[in-house]
This record gives sequence, structure tokens and C-alpha cells, in this order.
Amino acid sequence: MSVNKHRKVRIISGSNRGSRIEFPDVAGLRPTTDRVRETLFSWLQIPISGSSCLDMFAGSGALGFEAASRGAKSVVMIERHRTAAATLKSNTQKLKFNNIEIICTDAVSNAIYQSRLAGQQFDLVFVDPPFADALHQKAIDCLSCHQLLRPEALVYVEASKKTAAPEVPESWQLHRQKFAGEVRMQLYRTAAE
Repeated sequence: MSVNKHRKVRIISGSNRGSRIEFPDVAGLRPTTDRVRETLFSWLQIPISGSSCLDMFAGSGALGFEAASRGAKSVVMIERHRTAAATLKSNTQKLKFNNIEIICTDAVSNAIYQSRLAGQQFDLVFVDPPFADALHQKAIDCLSCHQLLRPEALVYVEASKKTAAPEVPESWQLHRQKFAGEVRMQLYRTAAE
């Protein structure tokens, strides 16, 4: 019998500051580090409050829970691994977040955007899939194809600095970029209407 071990990461700011969220030991699940999250959320300081967020590859939920803690109006977390999705639901209940929706499915499947998320648009999107899966380009293509972004939305892309940056639509502008260890952080802003 195998034991499903859980690891923990903390929420660094907002209403749930200091709370620890558990996440399962699942292959490819790599939570965004405190240092990287601190940088990202300092970039987002003003736009986060009242925003509608999509965490396309939620994993541990570190980015989505951080956004909810910092005042996001709503957060949709997509996670394909059943154990990780169940843990996200458990953490959502434990921390009493009523503005988070967990969807257990593949984030680059067209079906989710044509059914559960049809017609929805987001102010802030996190694109941080397991690096080895190389899903960054597919995720960006889904965002464009299904018109999931509001005007002047922010899209955060976290990838290995060893891989080429994904191609983004011409209407997106690189707002911020930084390297932290083996990670490339990029924050894009979409065009105004």
C-alpha cells in the first residue's frame, strides 16, 4: 500500500496570509516558489483586487490561492490530475474561499472552453504547466482561440529558461520579464479595445 504524501506551501499575503496549503506529491507538480510569487504579485499589486482569474494548470494552487487571498473576485483553477484537484477542493473548503471554482480536466482541451467556460473572460491568467509537458504554446493558443481575455488582461507565463519563449499574439505586449534560477517569468498585457 502506497502512502500519498502531501507537501505544503504558504500563502504569502492577503486575507489568508501565512496559511499553508497542502499539495500531493504528483509527478510534474512544481509549485511556484515564494520568491517568484512575491515578484509576480508585486508586479500585479493594483490590478489583482476585484479581478477575474484563471489558473490554467493549478497544480498546488499556489498562484490561484494567492490571487484569491489578495482580493480577486473569482478564481477558476483547472487541474487535470484527480488527486491534485481533490486536494485543491479540500484546501478551498479549509480556507473558506467561496470565490474559487475547481475544474478537473485538461486545460488545453477545447471542450472545457466550449462548455463550462463558454463566454467567460478573465482579467488575469496564469500559464504555468509542468515544464516537461511543453504546453505553454497550446495554452496561449487556447486563450486566443476561445477569446478568454478581457481588454488589457494580464497573462503570466512561467517556463524553464532553457526552452524558447512561446509565440504570443501580436496584440500582446511584454509588460515585465525576469529570470529567477531556472525559471523565466513573463507578464504580458493584452491590447485595449
